[in-house]
Order: sequence, then structure tokens, then C-alpha cells
Amino acid sequence: MVQNGQDSTFVKFEFEDGDGDIGSDLQDNIFVKDARNGQIIAQRRLPNYTNNPIYKKGEITLVIYAPCCIYPNGTACTPNTTVLQNKTKFILQIQDNAGNYSNEISTPEITLDCL
Repeated sequence: MVQNGQDSTFVKFEFEDGDGDIGSDLQDNIFVKDARNGQIIAQRRLPNYTNNPIYKKGEITLVIYAPCCIYPNGTACTPNTTVLQNKTKFILQIQDNAGNYSNEISTPEITLDCL
């Protein structure tokens, strides 16, 4: 992927919520973190499915944009001729309406082009 939002990927995963209290019309409840530093790089909203037994489980597809490369000197997001690539994974987690977080899942390793 080309760094700094210039590229994107689709991530598809399945979920199951035991009591059906998942989703919100008001706040984000799907969180995507960068495995290199644990920073949240994207938040999305799963629509309100509260107490609807039909929607206790399902499949979600997200578009995730490429984060910035991170360089040893602490800078980020600009092209760098000494660091050509970074490697990371995306870590995903869902929060239900009671505030409980799902287990984390992660993507396979992703290569970011830093030029």
C-alpha cells in the first residue's frame, strides 16, 4: 500500500453478539488500530441492531486507508529515501452498547511504501 491514505484495502470479517446489543446510530463502535503503535487509525459505525435477533451475527466489510510510514527519527507521512517500506497489521475490535469490547482480530502483514 502507498502510505498516507493514498491507497486502501478492503477488510472483511464476521461478528457474533450473544445478546444482540450491538450497533449505534450515534457513536462509532468499530475501531481499527495500527499494530506498530496501537494508535486508532479508523473508526466506523455499525448501525443500531439492538435486541434484534436477526442481527446477532453478520459480516462486515470495511475500507481502510493506508496509514503513514513511521521513521526512526520520529517523523511520519512524508516521503523518505532512506526508509523505503514499513510493515504493519491492522487490528480490529468492536464495542457493544454495554461498553464491552470484542476480541481483537488482525489482518495479515501489510507493506507500506514510503516513497
